[in-house]
Amino acid sequence: MNKKGEIILIEDDPDDQELFQRAYEELGIQNPLVILKNGREAFDYFNNKNKDLFLIISDINMPLMSGIELRDKMQQVGEIRLRTIPFLFLTTGTPSQNVLYSYTHSIQGFFLKPTSFVKLKNIIQHVVDYWTTCTEPVFSNKPPRIF
Repeated sequence: MNKKGEIILIEDDPDDQELFQRAYEELGIQNPLVILKNGREAFDYFNNKNKDLFLIISDINMPLMSGIELRDKMQQVGEIRLRTIPFLFLTTGTPSQNVLYSYTHSIQGFFLKPTSFVKLKNIIQHVVDYWTTCTEPVFSNKPPRIF
């Protein structure tokens, strides 16, 4: 995870993409924002080893590959599974089993899309603030010592 790297939004709804981008710009977040429209496009994008990523924020309900299917594929196959990049869901109302499934499959956050622009801005700001200040593991050539 590079705290100055790209923040990825995976969202198929153009209106939600526009709201997120507007909130992002109003907050003045310096990280580049990349918007991808479905899980297949995102998976291909992530597996480019030259991408410098900070956060992944994904909808669940998307055509071609859902957010859950994307996360499962990322955990099983590809270069991205070896990187410490936070993966969060930002989605509309969803069955409770999706929330449970998400947290048991290494999702680092699950947020419901808010009904107001101000609340969306608050979620984005809190997420970016949290992950910017969060400490991540640092690996060297030696195996980590676990206490």
